[in-house]
Amino acid sequence: MESIITIKDPHFRVGFEPPKSRTDNYIETITNKVTQITEYAVSNGIDYLIITGDLLDKKYKSLYNINSFYQNLELIKKLCKPFKKVFVIPGNHDLPFNNYKNLSDSIYNMIVTHIDNMVDVSFKHYETEDYVISGIPFIQEGTMEQIKKVNEVKTDKIHLCVLHEHFVPIEDDLKELKFTTFYQYEDLPQFTNIDIFIFGHLHKGFPLKYYFKKGTEDKQWYVNTWSLYRLSRNYYSLNDLHTPEFCVIRGRDLHIETLNFKSFEECFIQEEINKELEKNDTIEKAINKFRNLSLYKENEIDLDFVESKVIKDAILKYIDIAKGENKWILKN
Repeated sequence: MESIITIKDPHFRVGFEPPKSRTDNYIETITNKVTQITEYAVSNGIDYLIITGDLLDKKYKSLYNINSFYQNLELIKKLCKPFKKVFVIPGNHDLPFNNYKNLSDSIYNMIVTHIDNMVDVSFKHYETEDYVISGIPFIQEGTMEQIKKVNEVKTDKIHLCVLHEHFVPIEDDLKELKFTTFYQYEDLPQFTNIDIFIFGHLHKGFPLKYYFKKGTEDKQWYVNTWSLYRLSRNYYSLNDLHTPEFCVIRGRDLHIETLNFKSFEECFIQEEINKELEKNDTIEKAINKFRNLSLYKENEIDLDFVESKVIKDAILKYIDIAKGENKWILKN
């Protein structure tokens, strides 16, 4: 039976300034993670790699020079080398202006076309000996409609659906998921032609879980690991709970492998993190204040209590969420 490693959101950013709030050597840290994955793949005869989006951290071509492009390319090539094929989809960090229509003008697209064994499976269905791998890239809306289309594929092989979207277990209290859309696993058992969902986008990880497909005793698995890259802007990943990991799939047997990594204290600057937490709290207060507005008019919004222009701009960005007039969900 063929085997697969899945990783979530690596955010390669070689050649740029150190990530915010970080004190460790980024290149050393990410190279070490790549080495751990490739050594595991070679030692265990892994056939394929799946990357769930956000291959890169910087999405705009104008931010790159020839050195930074090739530095990222070479590290990603090193990651891909042990595998027969590497299946990818673009995440929001890979798409200029967060729009799939801009894929052809992206650094992500340049990377994919420069690596012989890398395959973009966006809106496609790639068949191997044992699997069908379907991909749904980051899209602004219509995720469930795209899953329905994937579910139209009928096969005797194990059918994997890879997507860059926030999905969480229903029993999770969601306290961490502020200012973001999310879907829940319980929406998925209706799609009985899909055996394994593999999620990206949300950097928080969850244990492997399955539900029974609707009307059957067949298991449908949900792979939602902690992301490869630890981001300081997500406060739920600002401690040692964030454990970079990957999933190993061999047929219908799945398990999680944890990477060796430095502790939170060794990598992050607490003072900078506190600023991020303060920003999040201020935004939350503003959203709670305005969430019951029935009609938005700019002159109705009083943001005098917000001193920082950066935070004020962020609050204005989330006014639509506060109104509660779209699919975005907030939980008290």
